[in-house]
Amino acid sequence: MLSARTWNDAANLLGVDFNPAAASARAAIAEAGFITRDLVAEAEADQRRTLGRAADIPQPYPEIAVRASKARSLRDAVDDPWRPLWELDSPAERLTRLAVRQRDRRLAESKTWAVSSGWVSMANGIKRFTGTCRECGHEFTVTRPVVSSRRWPSVCDGCKLERERARKRNWARRKRASAA
Repeated sequence: MLSARTWNDAANLLGVDFNPAAASARAAIAEAGFITRDLVAEAEADQRRTLGRAADIPQPYPEIAVRASKARSLRDAVDDPWRPLWELDSPAERLTRLAVRQRDRRLAESKTWAVSSGWVSMANGIKRFTGTCRECGHEFTVTRPVVSSRRWPSVCDGCKLERERARKRNWARRKRASAA
């Protein structure tokens, strides 16, 4: 990201040639196909608007932040052939990107901790529980998303299935005994 304190600096950074007597640097940048926005004016407009949220803090100078847009696919070029290849960031876009980066960093952290029946490790948005089955003594693993907050099982799937079969066998035996 390139930053400049004045429009003239921005024109020099972007390599836009202009005649100061004929046109302003901002007009020359706009003519070259760049989107130009005055972030101070936008921040002041946000402060005047009362939407029940905190207003953006105005910049002390018209900061001009320029970034390259993502590579355009053929579909994008067909949808909007006049879209410029460079665009300027607003403070809100910058804050949104920062929040997304922080969330991704939190999800990428790997942690491990002990629970009553085993260990939980968390990495890349997935929790993985590893424990020992209370009935057969074999180690088993359960995977869930990070947002899940259910209790971890103390019995593996095989033992759980066997317990369910035994319950149904007993129920059928009682039914046959009461019918006889």
